[in-house]
Amino acid sequence: MGMRFLRTFMLAIAVIAVSGCAGTRLTDDALMHYQVSADRATIIVKRPCVLGLGRTFYVQDDKSEIGKIGTCGKLTWGHEPGYIAVLAINDHKQASQVIIFPVEVGKTYKLVYEVKGAYVYFEPGNFPQELIAFEDESKPEFWGGLSPLPNKWQIELKKLQKGQH
Repeated sequence: MGMRFLRTFMLAIAVIAVSGCAGTRLTDDALMHYQVSADRATIIVKRPCVLGLGRTFYVQDDKSEIGKIGTCGKLTWGHEPGYIAVLAINDHKQASQVIIFPVEVGKTYKLVYEVKGAYVYFEPGNFPQELIAFEDESKPEFWGGLSPLPNKWQIELKKLQKGQH
C-alpha cells in the first residue's frame, strides 16, 4: 500500500511540475482579426519545454494582446505587411521587452519566448535584416522585480510606419 501510494503521489507531482496550470491560447480578438492568410505575414512565437515552469506568460503585438503562452506552447497569427512590434509580457502583465521589425506578405517569422527574464528572440537563420529592440534595463533575476518598459517603442514604431526612420 505504501509503495503504491508513493508512486501515485510522485506521478501526480511530476504531472503538476510539467504542466502547471499554464495553457496556451489566442485571445478571441486574435482569433477573429489576426488569422493567418496569403495576404499577411505569419508570426509564430514558441515557448520551450522547461520542466517545472508551468507559469503562463503573455504575447502582444503593436495592436492588441495576442494570447497567453504556456510551457511547450505555440502562438501563430497573421499580421499585415509593414512594421510589427512584438511584446514579451511577464506574469505581472508588464512588458519586459519589445522588438520591432518589418514583415512581408507570405513570409513566416519564428520567435522563441524565453521565460527567464521574459524576452523573445528569433530562431537561428530567421533573423530579419532590420530589428530594433527595447528591453527592461533592470535585468532582473529569475522572475525578479521587473519595472514597466517605457513607451519609447511606440514613438519609434509610429516613425517607422510613417517612413520617418
